[in-house]
Amino acid sequence: MYSDSKRQKLGAVGKVEAKSNETFTTLLNSGHLIVLNSIGCNDSGDSLNINADDAAVAAAQVVNGDLCLLSNVPGVLDQNKQKFATLNREELDKLIIQGVISDGMVVKVNAAHQAALSLRRPVNIGSWQDSSALKEISEAGEITLGTQIQI
Repeated sequence: MYSDSKRQKLGAVGKVEAKSNETFTTLLNSGHLIVLNSIGCNDSGDSLNINADDAAVAAAQVVNGDLCLLSNVPGVLDQNKQKFATLNREELDKLIIQGVISDGMVVKVNAAHQAALSLRRPVNIGSWQDSSALKEISEAGEITLGTQIQI
């Protein structure tokens, strides 16, 4: 699932590629919980830093699953720190240009939009601290957490 590329500033950074779903399918069908981390390795065994959002997107693509990217904020926020319910590509681009969406959230919304396009359905961005919404996801299988990034 990982291939490596070197970046001066970040060191050894892995580039995630969605490939086969065989391992995921086998583990899921046998009742295992899959936990992904953001450390990978190349064919030589060298450690690579992996963007966690990119790994989650690749995993969702491989299993054609629903996706919710978690953060330390309740969703994508406006300039007054109010959460957007939904955003599309045009709105995201405008907010990025205005600086309302910045830094790490730019990477996250771009990953979410890429995933929404490839999965052909919305992707949510929400807080890992919202335990009631996370419980709802695990029990009902429906993602209502945070901001929905639309195709």
